[in-house]
Amino acid sequence: TQALAILDNLDEFAAQLIVPLQSIAVASVGAIGTMLIVFILSIYMVIDRDQIMAFLFRLVPPSYAEEARLLQTSVARSFGGFLRGQALMGIVFFAIALATHLGLGIELTALSSVSAGVLMAIPFFGPFLAWAPPVLVALVTKPDALLPAVVIMGAGWIVVMNALQPRIMQGAVGIHPIVVLGSVLIGSRIAGIPGAIFGIPVAAVVSSFFFHFLHRTAGARTVA
Repeated sequence: TQALAILDNLDEFAAQLIVPLQSIAVASVGAIGTMLIVFILSIYMVIDRDQIMAFLFRLVPPSYAEEARLLQTSVARSFGGFLRGQALMGIVFFAIALATHLGLGIELTALSSVSAGVLMAIPFFGPFLAWAPPVLVALVTKPDALLPAVVIMGAGWIVVMNALQPRIMQGAVGIHPIVVLGSVLIGSRIAGIPGAIFGIPVAAVVSSFFFHFLHRTAGARTVA
């Protein structure tokens, strides 16, 4: 009787669980399909970049040709610099994780250090988890090194996020560290997670146009 009751309860639980599992499966398939489409479109855009840009510039009125060129160069520089800056942050954090493993004698050095670096290179989401791989490995394989690993990775995370990231992004996208931090805060307020991710390159594009029009208007002024 008890066994039959348990089986009935399991059957009811499975019936309730299948609906959210189906939703998760459908959402996962949709996300994977979207990623594949974006990846294929990116390949076509890279291959036919010159033809696409020439077609778009033909659509722009001649009076706005200079602004169109500025938009193209500023977007390429800011978004490309943003990706290079994220990659550089990942390399720096990889070095911190590697030093933690080697200094404390923690196992799985390569896997954990690479995971920490890759997570740090992922915009917005990754840095919140980048400190975890060495700490988890220390917890499982060498508990006596857990506290030093937490201290080292936490200190490294604070230094990278608050000291190195603004400087790296300043060199990568060409805007001041204060603007870097402010663009992340303002972007997250305006557009949430996408705003926090793309706030820095968008701020770089806006900065390029601002200084372009500032210099153009300042150059036309007379002494009087």
